[in-house]
Amino acid sequence: MSFPLSYPHSRPLTGGDLLAQSLKHIGIEVAFGLHGATLMHSLWGPVLLDFPIDVLFTPVHEKLISWGSISSPPSFAPGPHTEAVKEAVTLLKSAKRPAVIIGSGAQSKETVIHLLQLSKITSIPIFDTQKCTLSSTLHTKCPLYAGGADKLGLLPPLNKPQPDLILSSAPEQACSSLAAPASSSRPMRNANSSTSTSTESSADNNTGIDKPWLQTILALKSLPLPYSTDPETLPLGKLHPHHALKSLFSSLAPDPILILDGGECAIWARDVAHLLSPSAIIKATGSLGFLGNGFGYALGAAVAAPDKTVINLHGDGSAGLHFMELDTYKRLDLDILTIVVNNYCWGMSCNGQELVYGKENPARVISALSPGTRYDAVAAGLGNVGVQVSKIEHIEDAVEKVQGGKGPGCIELIVDSKPIHPVTEMMVGKTEEEDLVVVPYYDNIPRAHYK
Repeated sequence: MSFPLSYPHSRPLTGGDLLAQSLKHIGIEVAFGLHGATLMHSLWGPVLLDFPIDVLFTPVHEKLISWGSISSPPSFAPGPHTEAVKEAVTLLKSAKRPAVIIGSGAQSKETVIHLLQLSKITSIPIFDTQKCTLSSTLHTKCPLYAGGADKLGLLPPLNKPQPDLILSSAPEQACSSLAAPASSSRPMRNANSSTSTSTESSADNNTGIDKPWLQTILALKSLPLPYSTDPETLPLGKLHPHHALKSLFSSLAPDPILILDGGECAIWARDVAHLLSPSAIIKATGSLGFLGNGFGYALGAAVAAPDKTVINLHGDGSAGLHFMELDTYKRLDLDILTIVVNNYCWGMSCNGQELVYGKENPARVISALSPGTRYDAVAAGLGNVGVQVSKIEHIEDAVEKVQGGKGPGCIELIVDSKPIHPVTEMMVGKTEEEDLVVVPYYDNIPRAHYK
């Protein structure tokens, strides 16, 4: 039972996630989820059933309830239609600039094997998204791994054409696209089956690939980030958030479960998350901007996967919401490392106000936080190993101290609130047009004029 919705956040760790959108469909969802978790376990795995609280408060009309069939086995396992696979292979063979974008439907090791084989046979580049947990595997084993799908946005400025075909589980591209059928309540998760069939059907190499375009695509992931040449320490003496997290992630042991909470700190962390080679990434904030729920996700991940280290990353804003959970981490002796990226403010709010109001109203009373708060000291008081770091050269020693023993720990990174991350600038949508009202993080609206 949840409100707001939790099922999108479960996708990195589950084989299926179902949302009961109305009371009359609960029976069907339970039956479908039970089949997925048991009878079809080799295809799905664990299943999350999400019952929003507003649905549970709905009056019951028994005659309208669809009970489903819990005891009867499914007549056939879900999978792509054979004719759809044939059409997909035809399109793949005729495409000049195809690309594969994988998401939460491509999480099994079997799927990765078939993706590697498909890419090798067809010379098609593979992009991933933050919803996929396997980017580190592709990064090391796939010569045609092209990085994050956001890199495709760099093609127009480079005067290079976009892909003419996308193989994706959720297509939103302005070109031909192929997709396994999916919906919010019954996501198609058998990516292994469709990928395997496509690979077998396209065994003859696609020689029509635009090779210069392919080389351009593969070079995109090596382009430096716009702030990679910035100094590690900024004029006020604080660490640059990019360099601080890059150094920290390079020092930590690989293969953790990574929980990203907070505003700008999560965006800075996303840019260097690949350095951790995480086995799973859970974005706690989501599209609705939740804050603080990463503490609960970290707790659940540590209990569900006791053999994994869980990285619980926050800004000092989101950390203040449920920091006492570190007491629970210690009481259960969980392998959770909490990272607090502390810039003494609500970073995304402060920088958003800076972009909108600038020098006209320089006060940031609401978005400022106390520089005297010591999260490392609070963590130590709760039984965690706590370390505060304000210099790059001290990061490795901090990691060794925190991860040298058993149990939870906390690293507090003191960073600058500048520079403003480009994503924040994009989200704020600052404009000088007089006929528009700037609404930070949402679409700007037309200014009303009254006669």
